[in-house]
Formats: sequence, C-alpha cells, structure tokens
Amino acid sequence: MRTLGRSLTLLTMLALSSAALQAQTTVELLTSTTETAFSGSGYILNTYWHDNRNESLYLASELTAAGIPAGSYINAIQFKCAQANGKAFEAERIRVQHTTATGLTAFTTTGWTVAYGPTGRASVTADTWVTYTFASAFQWNGSSNLLIDYTEDGTSYVSGGGTYWRTVSGTRNIYGYADSSYTWPFDSMNNYNRVGYVPSLRITYTPPGPYISVTSTTNPLALGTTSQGTPSTPVSYTVTGGSLTGNVTVTAPTGVQLSITGSAGTYASSHVLTPSGGSINQTVHARMTGASAGAISGNITHSGGGATTVNLAVTGTVNPPPPVITVTSATTPLSLGTTSQGVAGTPASYTVSAVNLTANVFVSAPAGVEVSTTAGSGYATSIQLTQTGGTLATTTVYARIAASASQGAITGNLAHTTTGGTPVNLAVTGTVTAPVPTITVSAGTPPLNLGSVVVGSAGTPVAYTVTGANLTADIVVTAPTGVEISQTGAGGTYAGTQNLVPTAGSVNATIHARLIGATVGAVSGDITHTSTGATQQNLAVTGTVTPPPPSITITGVTPPLNLGTVYQGTAGTPQSYSVTGANLTANITVTAPAGVEISQTGAGGTYATTQALVPTAGSVNATIHARLTGATVGAVSGNITHVSTTASQNVAVTGTVNPNLPNMEVARGGAIADGGTDALGNVPFGATQTLTYTISNTGTLGLNLTGAPNLVVVTPVSNCTVSVTAPPASATVAIGGSVTFSVGYNVAAAGAFSFTVSIANDDPGTGKNPYNWTVSGTGVSAPVIEVSRGSAIADGGNHAIGTVGTVQSLPFNFTVSNSGNAPLALNGTPEVAISGMTNCIAQVTATPATSVAVSGSTTFTISVRALASGPMSFQVSIANNDIGTGKNPLA
Repeated sequence: MRTLGRSLTLLTMLALSSAALQAQTTVELLTSTTETAFSGSGYILNTYWHDNRNESLYLASELTAAGIPAGSYINAIQFKCAQANGKAFEAERIRVQHTTATGLTAFTTTGWTVAYGPTGRASVTADTWVTYTFASAFQWNGSSNLLIDYTEDGTSYVSGGGTYWRTVSGTRNIYGYADSSYTWPFDSMNNYNRVGYVPSLRITYTPPGPYISVTSTTNPLALGTTSQGTPSTPVSYTVTGGSLTGNVTVTAPTGVQLSITGSAGTYASSHVLTPSGGSINQTVHARMTGASAGAISGNITHSGGGATTVNLAVTGTVNPPPPVITVTSATTPLSLGTTSQGVAGTPASYTVSAVNLTANVFVSAPAGVEVSTTAGSGYATSIQLTQTGGTLATTTVYARIAASASQGAITGNLAHTTTGGTPVNLAVTGTVTAPVPTITVSAGTPPLNLGSVVVGSAGTPVAYTVTGANLTADIVVTAPTGVEISQTGAGGTYAGTQNLVPTAGSVNATIHARLIGATVGAVSGDITHTSTGATQQNLAVTGTVTPPPPSITITGVTPPLNLGTVYQGTAGTPQSYSVTGANLTANITVTAPAGVEISQTGAGGTYATTQALVPTAGSVNATIHARLTGATVGAVSGNITHVSTTASQNVAVTGTVNPNLPNMEVARGGAIADGGTDALGNVPFGATQTLTYTISNTGTLGLNLTGAPNLVVVTPVSNCTVSVTAPPASATVAIGGSVTFSVGYNVAAAGAFSFTVSIANDDPGTGKNPYNWTVSGTGVSAPVIEVSRGSAIADGGNHAIGTVGTVQSLPFNFTVSNSGNAPLALNGTPEVAISGMTNCIAQVTATPATSVAVSGSTTFTISVRALASGPMSFQVSIANNDIGTGKNPLA
C-alpha cells in the first residue's frame, strides 16, 4: 500500500518547433553542478501515482554554456533514470516553449507545443539515459529561456522509478501528482515547487542553417484600437536571424504599416533588413493605418536570406470616426424670456444635428429649464434625439422655463451628449417673476370615469386632487348635473358645490365625486374649479345610471333536484320548484338537459325541453315541473338553465333510467326462491303425488322460458321417481302474467327423498338462469285420499256438474279412493259436508263408509236442485287423515 509519507517528485516538460536536418549533436547541461538521485512520489519516471506532471525551466545561458548555438533545432531530450520503474508507462508526453521567466510559481497553461507522445514505454533502467525523440524539431531562438513539461497519464500505480537532479539557484521546478483525479494536461492539479533543482538533462540538437526568429510580447501582436483616419499607437517586436545568405523582407498585411527607424520613424507597408555577418537583430514598430473602419487581422511576413518564412499574426480594430454634434441657435445664450413662478415659460427653439453617431443624442436642461421636440407638449428635464444610420438629421428642440422653476434669474447650459462624442453646451438665460394664483387638478387621464350605478342608488366615489398656490380667495368646486361632490370621502356630506379654503395662499385637497343616480341615462359634463385671479380648471366626468338589473330566483328545491328512477320508455314522476323574476326585459327561457323535459302546468301538462316564462310588468312567478323522459338508459345529470338577457340561474338535476328486464318468480302456495327448497314434509310412499307451480313475471319486459326440448326439467335425486305431468302452456310470460305447470312424483320407500326442478330462462338476474330449486320430504306410511266423478277432482279444484233443473233434484255420485299404504279414515261429522250454496240446494243423500282400506274405495251421493236460472255453486268438504298438504279437509 502507499502511505501518506511518500516523498514529492518533480515534473519537467519541453516544447518543440521544426528544424533543418543536419548533423546532430548531444550535450549535457549543468555538468559543473552537483547531481543527486531522487525517486520520490511525483518525480519524472516515477510510477507511484496514476498521473504525474513536472515543469522545469532551463536558462538560455545554460544552453549556451553547453555549446548550443542560437537558432539550433532541438531534436530530442534525455532524462537520467535513477531507479527502475515499478510498472509500464501508459502515456508519456513532452511539451516545450520559449519563456522570459526566470522562476516558476504555478503550472504554465498556454503557449505549449507538444513535441513527444502520448506514447507508452515498457521499462527504464537505473543509471541510464531515457531518450524522447521529438516528432518535429523545436528551434531555440538563442535568447529565451526554455520550459520543458513532462506528463505521464496512467490508470494504475506501482512503487518505483525516479531521476537524477542538478542543483541550481531559485525555484525552477514545479510538479504534481494524483490518482486519475484530473485530466491531461493536468492544469488544475495541485502543484508543489522544488527549490534549487532541475532534472539532469541532455539535449540533441542540429546546428542552425539560415533562420529568422520573431519575439513579441503577445501572439498575435495586439495593435489595439484607433479611430478611422488616425494611425494607431505603434507596438514593437524584435526580429533576429542568423546564417542568413541575403536580405530579409518584412511585409505588413492590409491596414498595417511598419517602421524600422523607431516609433516616430518612417512607416511603410514593407521594409528590407540587411544582415551584418549573416545576422540581424532589429526592432520593428507596427501600427494600423486607420484608413478603413473594422477589424484588422493577417500576418506580418519575414522572408528571405535563405531562411524559412516566419509569420507574426496581428489583431486590432479601427473604429468609425468620432461623433460630432452641431448646435445652432439664433442667439447665444438662448433667451428663454420671462414667466411667472408656477407658470411654464414660452418655448424658445434651436436646432441640433450630428454625424458619425453610434448612439442617440441626449439633451439635458439646467435647473429650472425643460426641453421637448414638440412646442406644446412632451417637456422633460432631458430628452433623447434618435439617430438613423449614424446621422441625426437637423432637429428642432424647444426649451422653456419650467413651471417648477424658482423665482429669480435662470442660467446654465443645455448639454448635448452622445456615446464617444464631445459634449456641446448651449447657454440659456431667463427670468422667473413673482407667482400668480394657480389651480391644479390631478385626476389621471381625463375624463374622470364615475362608473355605473343602478337608478335610485348613489355611485361609488372617485377621488382626485386639487391643489392651489398663491391664492387670494377660495377655490369653488362645482359639479355638473347628475354629480355630487364631497371633501370628506365616502361617508361625508355631498353637495353640488364645495369651497376649498386656502391656508397661506395654498390648497391641497381631495375631492370625492359620485353619481347621484336620480335619472337613468348617460352623465357627462365638467367639474369646474375657480378662484379669483386664477385660470379656471375643468375636469370632465362621465358615468352611466342604469335601470335595475334583471334577476331570477329559484326556490323550493335543494340542488341537485332528484328526478328519481324510471324504466326506459316510461316518463318519470314530475318534481316541481318555483321560479320568480324581477326587472325583466325579456322572457325567461328555461332549458332542460338531455333526458329531462319540463312543463309549466303540472303532471297533466305539456312537456318539452324548453319553456318560455313570459313576464308581466317585468315580473315572473311560475312553477316548473321537471321529469325524466325515460328515452335512454343510464344516469341523467346536468342543469336546467334559466336565462333572461344578463340574468341566469341553474338547477342541477339527477336521475336514472333503468333498462326494461324480465323478473322470474316461482310459487306453490308461497314463493320459492331460486336455489331454494320446497319442503313437503311427510309424504306417503308408494303413492303418486302431484305438485302444481306458478311461474310469474314481475319485471318490465316479457319473460322467455328457453329450455329445449323441455321447458321444465325435473331430476330425481334420491328415493323417488318424478316427471312433468303438465308443462307450462306457453314459453313466454307477459309482463305481470303467469303460467303453471305440474310435477308428479312417487316416493319409493319410507325415508328421506328429494328431486330437483330446473327452468332455463332469459331473466338476467344473478344466478336466475336456470331457475332451480330442490323438492324434499320424508316417505311415510299414510293414506292418500282421491275423489273422482268420471275424472279425478283435485283438492281445492273445481268440478262442473252441468245443468240442473229448478223443480227436481238430480243425484251426482262421487267415489272416494285410498291410493296410500295405510287405511283412510273419513273422520268428519258428517263425513261429507256441504257449504256455500249459491242459487241451489245441495244435500248428501248417500253417505260414504268411514274407513277405506288400502287400494279400496267408497261412494257418496249429492242431490242438487237449482233455485233459479243462472250459474250456481256449492262447496264440498271431506275431513280425513291424509297427511298431504292441504288435503285435510279435502275440499
């Protein structure tokens, strides 16, 4: 692991330029100074951190002492390894540049030329020189110091690596290191300085051929700014050269000229520099000609003498010519005349023009004076004159003594200024005499709008301010017809006139004006303000007195109005509420929402989606009856609207229209629920029994029995047999109608028995298709009574005996049979009872036996005589011990 105690290392970098290919020589710098090996963190060739940067400064004198001629081309550099690296180098870079600095305090961030890399390196060996061959040679100008920048950009670390260092004076090395916290070129990396050392260095160079070198304080050479028509301030730079074979020509770009005889010398677009002994060292002054406005750019070229052409870029700006303001006045100073204090003076005019403008011209007045471009309005202490395309056309300016000016002499200057231009002043004079009475009314922008009010009501007060100065009498304020005024606000006393009493010649009062509201119509006119010696001031007022607004009132309902529930196709039950209206000028139109209809005449009235309530003398008092139309299934909601011109009221309504559906019900004596049980109790076994059921439709749509092939399906479950003995007469059951069917069953033996009944249908009720139930009971030993006369007569049934005369009784013989499995006892007294005779006389003329054996029978006779023509009837009842439901007595 790395520790916080690791030592710091240095980082050195170089920059390069192109060089001619000649014989190369390698020299070592600072060989007379002490050399020491360092392998701490952050030094060149150290691998204990991901990233390293080392910047070192070598003096020109040290390069010269090593034998490197001015203008030499540096082809490579070498650092001396002090310790083998711990891991491979991933990306080494070398950068180089000239500098005039003699010490370092922070990383240099500009001016670098990358000469080597980024390139990886597998390993270095202790006490050997590590070579970095430049991609392009860097030409040393022979006079500048040399900055070399070394960086290594890695992603891991292993302890190891370091370089040898030479002792020097001052701080000429700074370095930094980090674990991938920064990105190359690591300008923001924390840096440390190493006082008194630079890395041991060898330089491989090529001696110069003919060369030209240019040194300037800035690159590009900044020529500053100047105005069009004026040359700029000269800026100098130095041209040096060596091994030259001829003259060097210095040529300026368009808009620039040069001098080689000093800043005040002769300027031309080019000059010829003649070398002495093959060398030149010339100061050149460059300046902009100022001939044309705009940006200046391009290169000053330096060519000839067998050397490669060297360019020096230039920048600068030629600004347009300065603005010029011209002020023309008939008199100087401009006389503003005489006026009374508090009264604006009579305007005096003059003209202003300008050229070469980049902004508008501003005119500022001295104290007590105001200016405008219009004689009668728009006065202010300063105004702006708008230029077009850099020119201000001749413009008339009006100056006058301000009403606010103090009594006495007026003096000062009207100042005329613009951006970049020389101010131009115009002196003014004038006199302000003693004040005259004045009245000032301040009410925003007239006319004063008093708003609108309903006839019979006073309007809302609107306030404005009245001031007076130099007064000798009251200010009398008088309102026009239809308006009243007060000095004390909304709760004050209103009248047609008010007197404002001055204090020390002054008034500062608030007037509250309002509509009286006596008469319908528009109100207009002037509120006048007069006082002795003062000019009358009028304030126009407007307003409107309107008739009372129409209104609609709904009573007798708490919204929403619930219209209930109906079935589709059936109108709902009406619900009513009251509508009153006042101040109406048109009918109240009542409009129902979809699914609702309304009437003015109640349940039997005519219903429609709209009703018109016609006012009488502007009033309405009506009852509205609302009901569901029942046209469409679903929830009904919305508003019944009531509108008359600007008045409106809504009544929210709700309701529901349900679809028409069948509802199947089954009964046998009592209702039998779907999925329920018909409990028969004890039933004689071995005897056929009959059950009759009624199917009813209590819904709002016809019921269909859909079973096929059988409308009713019976299924034995245990200890019995069962069948449908009389199916329903129809597969459809009308709304409110019914059909019956009968089921015959026979219990097989003593004990529990059951069977199921199932009827398929189109009732959408939950689980009601099919409609089914279970029939259950217990088989026991018991008699079963049956009565017949030709055919079986059911218990509770009807039996037709035909036509009977009124003179002689006719006998009718009946048979009582026992189909059960126990003796049948006829235990009534008498055995056969007759009751309920209507239009006849019936009596038993032959009685049955009181006991009937299993499978046995007995008979009885009833003789009947009619009392008169027409229908007749009587009831027969036989008490017995049959346990069947309702069969004791059999009637």
